[in-house]
Amino acid sequence: MAFNEQQKKEVREKSAYKCCLCEQFCISLHIHHIIPQEEKGPDTIDNAAPLCPTCHDSYGSNPDKRKIIKERRDWWYKIVEKKYNNPSFDIPILTDIYLKVINLEESQNENNNVLNDLKLKLFEYNENVFDFINKSNDHIENNDIKKINETIIDVMTSSSSSYGSSIIINSTTNLINDWCVKEK
Repeated sequence: MAFNEQQKKEVREKSAYKCCLCEQFCISLHIHHIIPQEEKGPDTIDNAAPLCPTCHDSYGSNPDKRKIIKERRDWWYKIVEKKYNNPSFDIPILTDIYLKVINLEESQNENNNVLNDLKLKLFEYNENVFDFINKSNDHIENNDIKKINETIIDVMTSSSSSYGSSIIINSTTNLINDWCVKEK
C-alpha cells in the first residue's frame, strides 16, 4: 500500500509544505517512506517524511540516511510548530493556497497543450496558404516564402500563452498582407 491522501495532507501540513531536509517550499512534495515498503515499512505518519523531489532522489533510497531523515523530520516539525502555531498563521489557508497552485499548474499544462495544438494547426494552415500562393504566382521568390515561414515559426515557438496565440494570428495576417501588397 501507500500513504492515503489524509496522511499525505497531514505530513504536508506538519511540514508547512516544505522539505524537511532543504527546507524549501515545494508544490510536488514527496511523502517518503523512511523504512521502504519493500522492507515492510508501515504506511504511518511516523514512517513518513516530507522531501522535495531533489532530496528524495538524493537521499531517499540511501539506507544509511534513514536515521538522519527521521531526526531531521522531527526537528523540522518542531520548528514548524513553533513558527506557525500562532493565531496569525492558519494552516488551512496554506492548504487552500497549495491546492489552488496545483490547480493552476494543471490548468497551465492544459493551456500549453491546447496552444501547441493551435500552433501546429496554424503552421499547417500557413503551409497550405504558401503552397497555394507559390503555385499561383510563378514570379514569387521561394526565398521570400521561406523567410515568411521562418518568421512565423519564430513567432509560434516564442509564444506560450493565450496572448501568444493572438500574436501568432496577428503576425501571420500581417506577414501575408505585407507579402500580398509587395507582390501587387
